Amino acid sequence: MIDTGSATDDAATRGGHSADGSADGPTGSPPIESADWEDLVTTALLGTARRPGPAVPGKDPAAALLDAAAVRTVRRRAGI
Repeated sequence: MIDTGSATDDAATRGGHSADGSADGPTGSPPIESADWEDLVTTALLGTARRPGPAVPGKDPAAALLDAAAVRTVRRRAGI
């Protein structure tokens, strides 16, 4: 068997995900946005009528939720 390097190197080649598939922050802790992401997912599953999402005046709540999810996704992928 060939040694491919440390677990950290392996995580870097998988896009920053640990062996269990979760994304870790720079210190190995969950990213700060994880709670916000969970709120967005919960709102998406329950619907904006049952659980209010991000409030944007004059914008459809479902569209605001999709926009917020897109922003979180881009920030997470960028490592911010």
